[in-house]
Amino acid sequence: MRSPTARGVIEWGFVAGMTTMRRPSLFKESDVRRAAKAVLSAGLGIARIEIDKAGVIVVVPSKPEERLTTEAVSNEWDDVVA
Repeated sequence: MRSPTARGVIEWGFVAGMTTMRRPSLFKESDVRRAAKAVLSAGLGIARIEIDKAGVIVVVPSKPEERLTTEAVSNEWDDVVA
């Protein structure tokens, strides 16, 4: 009989029939949303959002000419439907 600490048992997250618990999240979706909203309200676009293992949220602003506008998002079907 295998012990509960056998390699296969630990890899799947089971110990003596119980699942192991995850650690608490280092950031929340609302934290990311708040950071993105602050960048957008400053008049900048967002190139990407990075979150490292420590939970540090970094919002990389885009260049002003790369900021999305309604013209940049439109496509040829907008003219057909309108």
